[in-house]
Amino acid sequence: MTMFITASYKVEAVLIALLITTVCSAAIIAFAATTKSDLTSCMGIAFILGVCVSMFGLMAMIFCLFLNWQFLYVIYSALGALLCMLYLAIDVQVITREPRYNFTYFLKY
Repeated sequence: MTMFITASYKVEAVLIALLITTVCSAAIIAFAATTKSDLTSCMGIAFILGVCVSMFGLMAMIFCLFLNWQFLYVIYSALGALLCMLYLAIDVQVITREPRYNFTYFLKY
C-alpha cells in the first residue's frame, strides 16, 4: 500500500519526506537517549494531547467539509506530527531506562 501511495508522487517529494522523517527521528532518539530529564512522567499528558488532537481532527473534518477551510489540514498534520514525536521520545526513554537496554553498558566496551 505504501508503494502505491508513493507512486502517485514525484520522486523528489518522496525522498524529501524520507529525509525529513529520518533526521527528525534520529534527533528525537538521540535527545531522548541522552537527556537527564524524565519524559516518561508525561505519559498522561501525552494521552490527553492525543485525545485533544483526535477531537481537533473530527472538528477539522467537519469544518473542511462544510466551510472549505483547507488550512486546517496543515494544522492537523503538524499537531499530529508533534504528538508522534513526543510519543517516540517517551518510548525511547522507556526502552533505554530498562537496565538490560541501557546504552551506557555498551559505551564501556
